[in-house]
Amino acid sequence: MSIVGSLQDGMSVDEIAQYLVTELQEPPHQLGSFRKFAESLGPAGVWEVLLETNRIIAEDRPEGETLGLGRKRTAGGIFLKEAIKR
Repeated sequence: MSIVGSLQDGMSVDEIAQYLVTELQEPPHQLGSFRKFAESLGPAGVWEVLLETNRIIAEDRPEGETLGLGRKRTAGGIFLKEAIKR
């Protein structure tokens, strides 16, 4: 999976959150979680986390798996895990 697109300067927090839900293919009820991170990270921070999320997915790194369960995290799950670190 590859995350495509880019954040536009001047996007509102709500627009960034909707962008994340769409790009990461997350269900609409997750919008609130992504809104919180969009608000705290801002466009530049969100972009950094998206790039790191994409790298983890592309490189099939261990961060993309749930601990001890051997299942792949969703792109949104990886994004949230990386965003929490910041």
